Amino acid sequence: MSDSTAWQLFGATQAEQSAFGDFGTVFSLSGQVINHTPMSSLIRVEHENLGYYLKIYRTGGKGPRRYLGRSRLRAEFENARYLAGCGVSTLTVLGFGEYRNERFDRYGALLTREAVGCRDMARIGRENPELFQNPDLTRWLTERLAEEVRKMHAAGFVHGDLKWRNILVRFCRGRELYIIDSPMGIRTTGSRFRRGVIKDLACLDKLGKVHLSRCQRLRFVLRYLGRPALKSADKAWITRILEFFRGRE
Repeated sequence: MSDSTAWQLFGATQAEQSAFGDFGTVFSLSGQVINHTPMSSLIRVEHENLGYYLKIYRTGGKGPRRYLGRSRLRAEFENARYLAGCGVSTLTVLGFGEYRNERFDRYGALLTREAVGCRDMARIGRENPELFQNPDLTRWLTERLAEEVRKMHAAGFVHGDLKWRNILVRFCRGRELYIIDSPMGIRTTGSRFRRGVIKDLACLDKLGKVHLSRCQRLRFVLRYLGRPALKSADKAWITRILEFFRGRE
């Protein structure tokens, strides 16, 4: 293997170093398969009654990204670390490593600690939609989500795929929220940044308009903007969000 980024652990306990200390061991781990595609697999593994998520990439990405530039795996790793450094709630990256095979394609793995008791918002919408009828929960959710997204955008970062499935939430045993899975995310400026912000907010509103009232969605927008009422210019901006996916799906 050449042009390698050796397997690294970050802030691991002694038990975690023993269980996940080298790439060969990590790559051979087995557990509950959460997702599987030709590009990558996500599995949940347990060690000493704690849960971990291991994402294994078998290729660097699609097209030229397989061989050139930043791979999808590296993008996910670097973006997660960047968001955490900006104070955005995201999962803790425990391990990362990337290698090239004999065809110069990239493969590797990313290991994160499980957020105990969390489910993604899309799953909650399917399994327990009645939770979004609870005024106390939805107020907390819209305000907390708006704060996290605002911090992310204030750092000049757009997620690129900010759908409900990429928001983890815990409603019991202490409420918590995490933004996850950002391999498409970028740090950018100007018109590209402004369009990315519109796309992020439009992605959130895909299921937001299904499960939340107009009042709750407005509360999210006001908290995101950081003001008590909309200005006249905000209405055109909101229209762009609402119409972003029109004719695209």
